[in-house]
Amino acid sequence: MKRKILMLLMAGLLSFAMMAGCGNSTEPVAGAEEEEEDDRNLADEIEDEAEPEPVQAAEPEEEPEPEEEKELDMPRSDAYEMFLAGEMDVNVLEDPNDPYAEYMIPAKGTYSYDELIDAILGEYPGKYDVKYTMFTPQLGEEGDDVFVLYLENHDPSFYSWIGFIAYDTDGLNMRYCKEFGYRSFFDLYYDGYVLTGGSNGAGAQDFNCHCVLPDSSLRTLFKSSHLYSSWCGDITWTLDPDMDYELRPTLTYDSGLEMKVLYFGDDDVRFTVTGYSDNKSVKAEEERFIQAIREMGAVEIDEDEYDSLTSVDIDESKLINLSNLSTYDTVEKEIEY
Repeated sequence: MKRKILMLLMAGLLSFAMMAGCGNSTEPVAGAEEEEEDDRNLADEIEDEAEPEPVQAAEPEEEPEPEEEKELDMPRSDAYEMFLAGEMDVNVLEDPNDPYAEYMIPAKGTYSYDELIDAILGEYPGKYDVKYTMFTPQLGEEGDDVFVLYLENHDPSFYSWIGFIAYDTDGLNMRYCKEFGYRSFFDLYYDGYVLTGGSNGAGAQDFNCHCVLPDSSLRTLFKSSHLYSSWCGDITWTLDPDMDYELRPTLTYDSGLEMKVLYFGDDDVRFTVTGYSDNKSVKAEEERFIQAIREMGAVEIDEDEYDSLTSVDIDESKLINLSNLSTYDTVEKEIEY
């Protein structure tokens, strides 16, 4: 009996110990609530950081409105009449592609009609008729009239002068002018084509084709030359203007070489040989010259191809007879030397 009671007491003590041990997992430990609160706050912060802030869609950029085409204040013909009347000035501009632009007459600047005439005739002696006309270039539209100012020298042994003027939103502008005469020609057509050329000395003949643009500038379609003897060496200056003079291939004055050269620009030079010297040693020198310009970039073509490339299909009925233009004024200018 005593043994049974002792066993019950031991079983009870063991049950109580087990219950006490399990109670440690259910009763809160001091400071546990604060740790749980901290854990919850940290979890909230991590969650806040993990969720990206909503990205606001960028507002589409407004496309720039196309620039409105400026309209002329008046028809071109009215502006030209104002220029002749001395009521509007003209801006003489240099051609950036012309290596001799700084020598042009008149010099770059702004001129009234009288000032322009004085600036031109200040370089030439003699008596001049001042003439003018208008035409619409082939590349232009109705109303794109270009004004032609022509100063014709009474003495054919001296140069005449011609310039093109166009009126646009920037005012009156002259982008091209040239003196010609004596041994050179300047053929202007009502559709805007221009043929120029003539003798360029004892050993060269030039023939060039251009077209006038509505802004009064001139676009060169091609230039060509028929060269004789030592003048053939001129081609090297186009092929390489910076080459040392001592290194340039040359020809002597007793050379019999004849060649035609076609220039579509500094980087496109073509030529055909039309004759060599009868002297064998001189001909050998000419052949070395031809080989040298080939190596410099000139392209040799046959004469038929050359003639085809330089043939110009222009309506001769549209040629402007500059001498028959109405005379606006006659000016005489004597220069003392």
